[in-house]
Amino acid sequence: MIFNMKRIIFSSLIVLITLNQCGLKHKDKESKIKMNFTILNKIENKRENNSEYVYYAAEINLINNTDSIFEYWTNTCSWPENFVFSFDSTYVPYDTLDIYLGYSCPSNYPIIHQIKPKDKITIKTVIRYINSNNYLQDKKIKLGFIVIEKKELSELGDNYFGLFFKKSKNRKDIIWSEPFKIVQ
Repeated sequence: MIFNMKRIIFSSLIVLITLNQCGLKHKDKESKIKMNFTILNKIENKRENNSEYVYYAAEINLINNTDSIFEYWTNTCSWPENFVFSFDSTYVPYDTLDIYLGYSCPSNYPIIHQIKPKDKITIKTVIRYINSNNYLQDKKIKLGFIVIEKKELSELGDNYFGLFFKKSKNRKDIIWSEPFKIVQ
């Protein structure tokens, strides 16, 4: 009887410690990287003669809140694909609102980027909004950063694009900005 009681207490203790550790890991992962997104100003587009699109200068800050280097996968040219726009838990289609590159790229492949401990990277970019899509007016939109950490893929042979699209579809490992509005 004493042996069974010790066994129950020991088992209960192990379960409590495990649950506590899981909770800490979950909280730790959420605060690991933070993203700030700011629309700076509307841009006059003098190169294109149509008013189909409205352009905005924007700034994305990815902030590493940890004491270790944060390494993640992105692409050399199509890095905007790591970012998705969403409102009311619905993705905004890429042809409605996107991060605009404005240039072509002769070679696009996955690469690893690093953010040093307690540091940030700032990405100055342009977002493009289709002028005729007024349904985004006055909606609270969020920008999401799809995270593929270095440890999730080997540098040789793992399917980067497959993992990326799976995370995007399942809304897994996405860090969201605070909501913002498009003002025309």
